[in-house]
Amino acid sequence: TLVRTTGSLGVAEDAVQDAAVRALETWPRTGVPANPGGWLLVTARNRAVDLLRREAARTAKETAAVSAYGPFTA
Repeated sequence: TLVRTTGSLGVAEDAVQDAAVRALETWPRTGVPANPGGWLLVTARNRAVDLLRREAARTAKETAAVSAYGPFTA
């Protein structure tokens, strides 16, 4: 489902992993939700959207920085 939504296996894998970690942190405090699979899917989807937005913003920021300051040379 996430691969279809994001178009990227890598982004989907990262999002599912982050959702599983978040479940391991949250569920002991709050209890397992009534629909754990749905909770994981929604959390992973939200994380995937965050990752894709961050990546899109990073590219735009890099382009702006290069045009403002010129290419970096070591």
